[in-house]
Amino acid sequence: RTKQRETIFRIGQALTSSLDIKDIFQVIVESTNIILFSSGSSIYELDSRSGKLSLVATNGLPHRYIGKISLDFGDRWAGVAAEKKAAISCLNIKNESSPIKPIFEEFGIKSVLAVPLITVPAAPHGSELEAESARLAEMQKIAAGDGLILTVETNSETITADPESAIELC
Repeated sequence: RTKQRETIFRIGQALTSSLDIKDIFQVIVESTNIILFSSGSSIYELDSRSGKLSLVATNGLPHRYIGKISLDFGDRWAGVAAEKKAAISCLNIKNESSPIKPIFEEFGIKSVLAVPLITVPAAPHGSELEAESARLAEMQKIAAGDGLILTVETNSETITADPESAIELC
């Protein structure tokens, strides 16, 4: 339990100290392994130009796959989770047929949990914190109703540039 609490604290620190979403994603996948006692985790992001899900962070697979693996909605576990807007799991990779099964087996990945996230931009710098909190709370209700987990992008151009504001919005 202590290790899990420390890990959650580390995620909070990353959210408030880094303005690069890719760095935050990497901390999340590393922390996920600790919290869930897993050997690997990955994050796929929707590329608005191609409409595909692209691997943007991983821990458990070599980083050379980042940006190299892309999925269609309904394709493989992450694509199915995105299409269905619901978490899905595969408890035993050996029982599944998938083009990336050999990669998973090569790195000892035995099971998969895919959870759909949606990342939205934060309000511009100088916006009212209370109004942004209310906006995000409403978006969270909508996202949860669709089976999605809402995340907020942080950067220096938005209200989340201030670490205290970023924490408050979480």
